[in-house]
Amino acid sequence: MKRRSSKRKAKSNFSLPGFRKQHIKLLIAACILIAIVIVATVYVQQRSREYNFILAWGSKGSGPGHFNNPSGIAVDSNGNVYVVDTYNDRVEKFTSNGTYITQWGSKGSGNGQFDHPHGVAVDSSGNVYVTDLWNYRVEKFTGSGAFISKWGSKGFGPGQLTYPPAGVAVDSSGDLYLVDLQVSRVEKFSGSGVFITEWGSTGSGAGQFILPWGVAVDSSKNVYVVDGGNRRVEKFTSSGLFITQWGSFGSGSGQFVGPVGVAVDNSNNVYVTDADHVQKFTGDGVYVTQWAAHSAGVAVDSIGNVYLLDIHNDRIEKFGSSWPEYSQAYLLLASLGVAIIIGSVMIAKRSQLKIVIKSRRKTR
Repeated sequence: MKRRSSKRKAKSNFSLPGFRKQHIKLLIAACILIAIVIVATVYVQQRSREYNFILAWGSKGSGPGHFNNPSGIAVDSNGNVYVVDTYNDRVEKFTSNGTYITQWGSKGSGNGQFDHPHGVAVDSSGNVYVTDLWNYRVEKFTGSGAFISKWGSKGFGPGQLTYPPAGVAVDSSGDLYLVDLQVSRVEKFSGSGVFITEWGSTGSGAGQFILPWGVAVDSSKNVYVVDGGNRRVEKFTSSGLFITQWGSFGSGSGQFVGPVGVAVDNSNNVYVTDADHVQKFTGDGVYVTQWAAHSAGVAVDSIGNVYLLDIHNDRIEKFGSSWPEYSQAYLLLASLGVAIIIGSVMIAKRSQLKIVIKSRRKTR
């Protein structure tokens, strides 16, 4: 009888429910802290990152690396930058740091020639598409400038172009979206130039345009169009169904005076150039941030660097995002807190197991 009572007493010194409750509380605290870290990370990334000037290249002229009224810019998957040098009737290719690589084009109407080229886009295979303004066509090249094909003619019909064929963008499937400013429409083509569909008309209603200019496509093939005359951005499906819009006339956050260019990054954030600054939005039009820059065209590379056409100075400006110092410190402290809590759980568990072993030994 005494031995049985000692066993009961020994067991009563170790409370398994208390042990579990202690661990549950610690695990809940760890999960909450991890959630806070994740939310803080996303919030800081979207709201607190600053865009700093990194470098600029180019000046007025006709030599390699010079520009005369550049109007289009695009970046390929390797970070190479393509610039449409409009008045020099050519395309120039650079590294992400502005080192000149090559160029192609001359004035004319033959294959590979241009008469005031304007927009440029690059597909996932590295093919380059250029809108050729006064030839009323699109030309397709390899990434090194070898001519592949062309399509388009002057007119108002499906697949035809008017003055000027402005912005151009390409989606992940290789389909091309072209803004036809005069007709206030967006035309969609296959990568080989086959007409697919079109949408838009002149007006201020949903899905209508007044002086549309820039166009961009996100990873889900949603299409963003800068509606310059209505001072807004409109978002559509790849087949032209209206999704949403944002913007109004004004100089406040999320408002526009004269929006022109648009680009989308890998996280589907939208960048819009407007007069003397660039504004960044989420894909649903929620304002994120802005910074001062005199620009028209805009492009974003795979790591979030932003390239702007400084048309007033005939140069390219590159901006990069950075984390404020305080946000790095907060995230570091939070990470240390998570590590401490998890470590405490493991130590507590080990200690409790030792108690169990000792208790069992005493009862034998």
